[in-house]
Amino acid sequence: MKIAVVYLSLRPETRLKNLALALAAGMRSQGFEVDCLDGLHGENPRLTMYRYLAIGTEAVSWLGRISERVAEFLASCGSLEGKRSFAFVKRTPFGHQKALLNLMNAMEKEGMLVCFSEALASPEQALQLGKRLHILD
Repeated sequence: MKIAVVYLSLRPETRLKNLALALAAGMRSQGFEVDCLDGLHGENPRLTMYRYLAIGTEAVSWLGRISERVAEFLASCGSLEGKRSFAFVKRTPFGHQKALLNLMNAMEKEGMLVCFSEALASPEQALQLGKRLHILD
């Protein structure tokens, strides 16, 4: 099964990227074919070819607001309706739960089925989550 782990950060080199890479490594350990993609700084990928999507972002304010570019990115990635998915955000002292809710709302607006969500604090936590995440249909 092909899986995409997409991180959406306003800065190209961030802690969010490390979380996404660790999550992808954990998923690969389950035997899945996983691509890790920079959603805002790379090419705009067509995500329709993937069976499962993990989408991550970070809060841009302590109130949990996420960048409007996240919704724009998701709208431009092809048909995502019915795609099973996982939402994740970088854990922060304030706002990460609201950011997670905002991300899930943006994903559901595109018709994605959010099966699981998590605020991740460290690459080690992301790796362990990727190893035990139930992805199969």
